[in-house]
Amino acid sequence: MSAATSNRYQRVLEPLRVKDVTLRNRIVYPPIGTGYATREGYVTGGLINYHAARAVHVGMDTVEFTTVRQRGALIPNHLAAYDDKFVPGLAKLAEAIKSKGATAALQLVDLGARTGTAGAVGDPLAPSKIPAGAIGLYESIEMTVVQIKEMVEAFAEGARRAYQAGFDVVEIHAAHMYLISQFLSGFTNKRTDDYGGYLENRARFLLQIITAVKQRVPDNYPVAVRINGEESYENGLTIDQSQRIAQLLEKAGVDIISVSRIIRKAQMKSGAGLAYEWNTSVPPKEAEDGCNLYLAEAVRKVVKVPVMTAGKIFSLDQAEQILRDGKADLIGMARQLIADPDTIQKELGGRSNEVRRCKQDHLCGITLGSGKPVRCSWNKALPPENISTPA
Repeated sequence: MSAATSNRYQRVLEPLRVKDVTLRNRIVYPPIGTGYATREGYVTGGLINYHAARAVHVGMDTVEFTTVRQRGALIPNHLAAYDDKFVPGLAKLAEAIKSKGATAALQLVDLGARTGTAGAVGDPLAPSKIPAGAIGLYESIEMTVVQIKEMVEAFAEGARRAYQAGFDVVEIHAAHMYLISQFLSGFTNKRTDDYGGYLENRARFLLQIITAVKQRVPDNYPVAVRINGEESYENGLTIDQSQRIAQLLEKAGVDIISVSRIIRKAQMKSGAGLAYEWNTSVPPKEAEDGCNLYLAEAVRKVVKVPVMTAGKIFSLDQAEQILRDGKADLIGMARQLIADPDTIQKELGGRSNEVRRCKQDHLCGITLGSGKPVRCSWNKALPPENISTPA
């Protein structure tokens, strides 16, 4: 790499130390669902190869939303970590990522009321009874306090398995109107007990998960959380509320906060012909580049831990400017690295003209949302081979 290139991308190439883990640069491949696991949730050779290709030049590769409950998935081929039987495959995946020099992270999730929306069979547990079609296909089941405590344990055990499998970081998915997000949001949380009402109560479930997770992993093991910076729902999270949640997370010992958002869109039909509200974290094509940046910037103003942004960031020049402006500490680059996993290598090598820029036609999200393995209109190598049997 030339001195001019190093200078041009000085902040992008700057390492970031989080506890005992050092990310070699500031670019993150964020957790994007692929549908490349087996129908039972096992890691496949295709999923390993997919992540290995994207781990070559990023600072951290975060493996997609991995379910901590057998009946808490979105898609039929949903990656799982609800049992020790998944650890050997997850270990192969973590090792493949780390062998490329990237920090390996595993994101944990339960889909809550959105369980089964894209074809999986499960129980749509939620903080409150949510009508069918509001955020998922089916009417949700209001969780008892016992079920809440069981779910806290499920996340803690998932974190233990992430650590046991060799992942460097575990991330808790508290965004995108999945279960934890449903507790945080006034739109979906109508409880009147200790888990509902004012914001600190709605955050109790997440904070209990963080406490339990930190009891299962070493003190020097980084824990990240992804939150919505804002929600386009009645009584949804505001920026001020997300700032407060971030402060609570920092106080609880969270090491990285990833700030995303959820967009409420028009109704769409499922494969079964049932209509439901399409909730997406993917910015529309007409949105400006870096459209979620203001949310990360707002959170970064009130915490000292590293803050990540993502959303329509397609080049290293964009990323460098964001970092230089002090608006975020880490840059998630998702769809661009789906379209062209060699984007970083090409740009660092002065070959930006060779980069396949994301078309923003949302084929990746459409295929996943219909319960099928992710495809890309640019990248004809997707879905990869070997996604039907365990690795």
